[in-house]
Amino acid sequence: MRNFVLGAASILIVAVLIGGAYYFGLKQARQTGVFPPPALTPTVALTPTVEPTAPTAPTPEASKADDEKEILAALYKKNNWPQDLVVTVNLSFDDGTYARGTVASGGGGGYVYAKKVAGKWVIVADGNGAIYCAMLDPYPDFPSSLIGECYDEPSGKNITR
Repeated sequence: MRNFVLGAASILIVAVLIGGAYYFGLKQARQTGVFPPPALTPTVALTPTVEPTAPTAPTPEASKADDEKEILAALYKKNNWPQDLVVTVNLSFDDGTYARGTVASGGGGGYVYAKKVAGKWVIVADGNGAIYCAMLDPYPDFPSSLIGECYDEPSGKNITR
């Protein structure tokens, strides 16, 4: 019995040491900037060598991909996610002003609703549970076709928008 207790205690001590080393290693890596922020498209100034032509409209696929990247960056900022967290956004609706989609990570996923305000995507609601009516209060014009129902905490009822 004594050997069993010593063996279990030894395993517990080793596990605590490994966990502590991992925790402090991650903490140090974040403080020293080892984990870079999500990749954003850099802005580069180019000097044209020929006369510029009229700009062409981006393809819907290119625009959607750009919006997904911008919404992903807004999610990282809003939720203060660690930079080593791998997250993807897949938009099922994007009209350039309002967007709806899914968010996925290795451990699960959820929804995201966004609105473009002053040229930047703002997260209206995200998560994997109820959408609270209070989340929509700052965005009264958010289409009810995208979020048709929300949960009203004071009344404890779902509200049809």
